[in-house]
Amino acid sequence: MATIPTPNAEDLALVCVSGVGSSMIKNAAAVQKVPLQTLMGTGVPPDAVNLINVLLVFNPHKRLTAEEALQHEYVSRFHDPEQEIVMQNNVIIPLNDDVRLSVDDYRNKLYEIMTVHQRRVIATKPNVTVKKIFPPEVYSKVSNSSMRHREASLMKAAGDYNQQMKSTSEVPKRKFLPSRTSLCNSFNSYNKSHGIITQSALMELRAAGLR
Repeated sequence: MATIPTPNAEDLALVCVSGVGSSMIKNAAAVQKVPLQTLMGTGVPPDAVNLINVLLVFNPHKRLTAEEALQHEYVSRFHDPEQEIVMQNNVIIPLNDDVRLSVDDYRNKLYEIMTVHQRRVIATKPNVTVKKIFPPEVYSKVSNSSMRHREASLMKAAGDYNQQMKSTSEVPKRKFLPSRTSLCNSFNSYNKSHGIITQSALMELRAAGLR
């Protein structure tokens, strides 16, 4: 953002759907401008600098297309239409990056994308062995067990705990960290049992002095 012109209102309205993206871009653009030539140095060919300048344009409709870029002076000598594949449809990003999500939501969405891709590979190539993906159970905000535990605490304070809560099986039990040796060994290979380290687990590791 420091090397390209600051996007105007028209550019932001075209690219950003929500106000979150607009504010993030405005904050990123509010920095001291640095010429691209300064970052690349003096030994870079002028046509290479020109190509990067016309590609680093915020508004996608004002950038060079792939076909136009291949005709640029810097890469024209490598241009061979017979070896270049043209896509017949537009590329649609499966995750809307204009909406700010939590870390857990991003992780869950990535696992969903990976699972869909895996199913497509299996459908097109049934004889190919594909390693199965076991996404860990990551809760977006507050887990159901935590909600039940809070409800049990409220009922206990109101005197209805013995009547409403027939057993303590629904109350989440305290989890203990494994020993340092088993914990380090378990992270050497990916399996269904541990999945991905969550932010809360990282905090516990730091507190335990394991990281």
